[in-house]
Amino acid sequence: MLFIHGGYWQALDNTATDFLAERYLARGMAFASLGYGLAPETSINTMVSQCIEGIGAACNALADNGGVWSIVLGGHSAGAQLAYWVATSGDIPIDKLILVSGVYDLTPLVDTYVNEALELTPPQALALSPIFADSSKLPSCQVVIAESDPPAFRQQAHDFVAALKTIHTQVELVDIANCDHFDVLDAL
Repeated sequence: MLFIHGGYWQALDNTATDFLAERYLARGMAFASLGYGLAPETSINTMVSQCIEGIGAACNALADNGGVWSIVLGGHSAGAQLAYWVATSGDIPIDKLILVSGVYDLTPLVDTYVNEALELTPPQALALSPIFADSSKLPSCQVVIAESDPPAFRQQAHDFVAALKTIHTQVELVDIANCDHFDVLDAL
């Protein structure tokens, strides 16, 4: 299990999801929390490249230690958007994708405070939005939302799942009760 943290691409680090390790290790799975450079110093495209590189290193370490090649990739919030691009890159053989309270359409962010550090133009935001991308090579996918996620996150999750279903991607929407955007990871 490899997991990419959130933080609107400009906060937190890989230690933010280290607490998830215990539950996966208890199942006999290897676990790695992935970090990436943050905006404004690092662009989202570079973050994706860094995540691909980190996952490649984790896979090599797993192979060197006799690990099984079944890779689950997860991401929370902005990390879900990054995980999507890693999974569709074709560089890493991802078997299952778990996207939690993700950002699938970046275009609404262009005119918000979030974009001050990202500096995305409308065309860049569109190009980086999973909902508008070619998802035909996406592995089996679980899209998780929290009951008390902000309405925009909930709507994006429903819209993204609908888009994936139209192209016959194996996708499951999981709506977790009694959770919000931040404690939803505790319920995974």
